[in-house]
Amino acid sequence: FKSRCTMGSAPPQRYQDSEEDDLIGAKLIFQAGDRPGAKGTARVYRPSQPWHRHSPHLRPHRSPRLGPHSPPPIADVTTPKLQVFEWSDLDKEAENYNKRRLRGEEIPVEEHDALIASRKAARLAEGIELFDDWLLRHAGSPKPGRRLEVVIEAHVPASEVEFHEEKHLPKPSTEPAEPRPHEALQRLELDSDGDSEDEKDPDDGTGTYLDFLRRRLLQNWPGRVRHIDPRDLGDDDHEDLRDAFQALLPHPLPPDAEQLAVEEEGLKEPETGNATGLVASRKARRAERPTPLPSWEAFFGTASELLYYSPYVKADYVPFLAGCIIDGSDAKAALLDFFRSLLFGTVPEAIVKLHLEGERRSMACLRSLTYREASGTLWRRPGDGGLVPVRRAPLHGYLKAKGSDPPRTWISGLAQGLQQQGAEALVHQAEDWYFRSVEELLADPKGADADGDYFMAWLRECHREVYADIDRSDPKELRTLKKARSKSKKSKHYDLASIRIPNLQEAFEELAAFHPSTQAASRRQRVLAKIIIDSFQLRLVDLAAVLTMAECMLEAKEGEEVVVVLYAGGAHTQCVERFWRSQGFSSDGLPKRGLVGKEDWDDDEPRGLVLPR
Repeated sequence: FKSRCTMGSAPPQRYQDSEEDDLIGAKLIFQAGDRPGAKGTARVYRPSQPWHRHSPHLRPHRSPRLGPHSPPPIADVTTPKLQVFEWSDLDKEAENYNKRRLRGEEIPVEEHDALIASRKAARLAEGIELFDDWLLRHAGSPKPGRRLEVVIEAHVPASEVEFHEEKHLPKPSTEPAEPRPHEALQRLELDSDGDSEDEKDPDDGTGTYLDFLRRRLLQNWPGRVRHIDPRDLGDDDHEDLRDAFQALLPHPLPPDAEQLAVEEEGLKEPETGNATGLVASRKARRAERPTPLPSWEAFFGTASELLYYSPYVKADYVPFLAGCIIDGSDAKAALLDFFRSLLFGTVPEAIVKLHLEGERRSMACLRSLTYREASGTLWRRPGDGGLVPVRRAPLHGYLKAKGSDPPRTWISGLAQGLQQQGAEALVHQAEDWYFRSVEELLADPKGADADGDYFMAWLRECHREVYADIDRSDPKELRTLKKARSKSKKSKHYDLASIRIPNLQEAFEELAAFHPSTQAASRRQRVLAKIIIDSFQLRLVDLAAVLTMAECMLEAKEGEEVVVVLYAGGAHTQCVERFWRSQGFSSDGLPKRGLVGKEDWDDDEPRGLVLPR
């Protein structure tokens, strides 16, 4: 009990994330019993409650009774009789840093790195070495005949791509304006309010240990660091990387045709009476950035942002899937054929497979800048804060793999380079493994997604009552529960085992019921479409890791040993490990099959590892 009163890092599990955030600044009032060994009383007051006027008419959030054997918050509970504890972060340095980010301040990376460096020095004095120092120490003195490479789950840099404009199409300055997004997208409801945990989350896409590790490696070990996440290609949260993309443009991007139409017509935003369309100040900076360079990777990569981080932002892949890709009875074959061309062939080959005739061209979009009410009134849709960086399928201009002609996506260029070096068989095996992995994920999205993100998104969109009334603090565990207790009524339980996510074939059947001429896609159809798209993007990172590791091996000299360090999320590393085991690699001779640490950690469990010195 004492640790929960005094340590902000270990909140009681009974609260949801949003509730924990709402309690920042709350007070716990502990009143000891009137005699030694007697029970005391604890009351918790939310920040808005006047705890200092401790009187009977106040209704505390909860009043747990403390047994005589419960450790008191302070050793002597008899003096003073009333003790006050505040729920806050004891790490004042980190608290100040996060408050500045919440206010929208863009903190220089130099300050962030200096903060980590000072903390590393303190940990080193305790005998704890951080991973970046351990890695650089080994990289600085490799054994003779051994080559060390590092692959990290970080954004692909601008140096590996270039901007391509379709030469067989009219130039952007002279061609007719793109049609407005289809009415099904205009009818999409307005953005809802962001969750309270989002508004109080200081994460602005920067300030992670991965960013720090990437900078340290590039500064101290240039040329040996590979990046494998292309899902935000053309945009970046870091100013230096973002400017590098902008420098690839031979001339400014043409103005958005729909944006011009909205301004010419003088459309106004609707008065909703709430914060619809607003984003937290730290994310509002995204809207002030230059227009991101379009890429197919970012067009599809938005699915992960909408599923995991910003579900309140309304965008929809249903019109694109149902109107531009799926045609005829074999929807699965059409979908796989398109992505096979996009990821292993050329972009023009993939575009040819899209159905863009007539009104279908207006469906090659995720979000409209306008909102059409049921009455037909047209409004300017409030902005998305830059969270949908590429709204339209990039048909006229897009980022391509550097030097590719015909143009290829970044991953396709990587695969082609390996084939040209004689690794055709490995590339074909990786291609088959990639599509097989995607199909396995979509055959049972709830069961196959071990992290529980898809199930959480499904509950949020299709079982709102359940989603709002259960403990959602551990999606990974929630996915496996048969029943979940209600927060509002302890005797009530929800049957989670009976809630499943449709497989790919079932999803196609539901998407076939989409009628764009009469209505917007349903919430259920929209979340299914996002899961389908995100499955390809999720496994794309795994494919990129496999091909990049193969590239590291091919660059080694004959007889040279190659050590590849992959720094990525657990789900990605496990997937990559399974591929290489299928190619004959093994952990023979290593304890615990080569695993250092654990597969699953508790939130408050120390993550220290014992690595070879």
